[in-house]
Amino acid sequence: MTRTEEGGMPPDECFQLDDGGQPVTCTQQPDGTWTPDSSPFAPHPLELATLGFLVVLLLGVAGTVWRVRAARSMARRAGLDQGEAVRMALASEDGLTATYLASSLRGTPGAAPVVRDTATRLRELDRLRSEGLVTEDEHATRRAAILDDV
Repeated sequence: MTRTEEGGMPPDECFQLDDGGQPVTCTQQPDGTWTPDSSPFAPHPLELATLGFLVVLLLGVAGTVWRVRAARSMARRAGLDQGEAVRMALASEDGLTATYLASSLRGTPGAAPVVRDTATRLRELDRLRSEGLVTEDEHATRRAAILDDV
């Protein structure tokens, strides 16, 4: 639609809002007429705010899912209660760090020290003495300690 106004002013329609609520932009042509430009792809401010909100919401959900999976994984490897680890990870900003520290201190299940019987310990002590790795006094002291444990 093209119109010419007196005095070179744009027509009233150039100061209206289009169907999407956006102001109409008019361009003056070389012959002095004004042509309204419609940009169907111009986003409405409310659409931008909604999009921004959705991005923030999506990032929040993704972060929460990551925290839950990380807490469960650490708890499972350390033999801790997974539900408790998830509650701790979600309870505070430092909860995931606390879960990591607890799982690190706990170690892996099944890594208990090997308990040797008394006869094996005495044989090993005798071997160390025969190889000259412990003195007679050290041998006697350790032998007495091993026998006290019985």
